[in-house]
Amino acid sequence: MNSKRYFFSLFVFIFFSFYNPLCAQDIYVQETNFISYIGLSVSDIITGFGIPNSVYAVRGQEEWQDDVVFAYKNIDFYIVKDRVWQISINKAIGINLGDPKGAVLLVLGNSAQDNNTHILQTLTGFNWPLQWRFNIKAGKVSAIYLYRLDY
Repeated sequence: MNSKRYFFSLFVFIFFSFYNPLCAQDIYVQETNFISYIGLSVSDIITGFGIPNSVYAVRGQEEWQDDVVFAYKNIDFYIVKDRVWQISINKAIGINLGDPKGAVLLVLGNSAQDNNTHILQTLTGFNWPLQWRFNIKAGKVSAIYLYRLDY
């Protein structure tokens, strides 16, 4: 009888070591949290994150595309007028800076748009069109962005 309990415990341990039913949910919750940052006001950012570590400007291809960026330890908020239109982060949806390009394609699956120097994934079902962008340099993720497509 004691050996049955041992094997049952071993089975449960092995099963939950390889199967985590919350894993996909955790990734979705993390992605949803990032999505909720798009559209925040400047006062929302400061209330939620405090004073940024630094603030800098980024020049777009056109003069009207200039952004102000509030930089924090693990996230940068790109602001147009008074709203966040893009974020830059170190890790998202199971992908980290430095991961190989193949890992991004594996995580994103068939919805990935491989453009060689970057991989895109369009998101639907939100208040505005959103897209993930994973920049690739030397075969590895060099930057991760989530942004509104209509800006």
